[in-house]
Amino acid sequence: MRIKVRFDKLVRDKIVDQNLEIGGSVDFEKLEGRELEESLLHKLVYEEVPEIAESDGLEEIADGIDILYDLAAVRGFSRAELDAAAHAKRQERGGFLLGHFVYTVEVPIDSKLGRLYASDPDKFPEVKDE
Repeated sequence: MRIKVRFDKLVRDKIVDQNLEIGGSVDFEKLEGRELEESLLHKLVYEEVPEIAESDGLEEIADGIDILYDLAAVRGFSRAELDAAAHAKRQERGGFLLGHFVYTVEVPIDSKLGRLYASDPDKFPEVKDE
């Protein structure tokens, strides 16, 4: 007796071989380039992030990290480069553990941050006082 199930998703690298090794059959294709990048993004946003939100466990966070490392690799960056970029950003701007949830910021328009905020109104919409 056998069972046939639908996946329709990107799976970890060893899943195909693990199914074949026990006498299973697997209908799959090998994604590369832009298709792989899009599938990694889809898996992260629509599968792993909700699983991380629903779980208190470490395994789901580890899955998300693996996807980010693989996404970096597809885009031509090594794990070391990703780790270095994350470290540099943490050194310059900090992490998120302090829990600062910012509602608005007001800074001089001619400051470095003022110019940054003004240059991207989609990300930083200006608040007009009433």
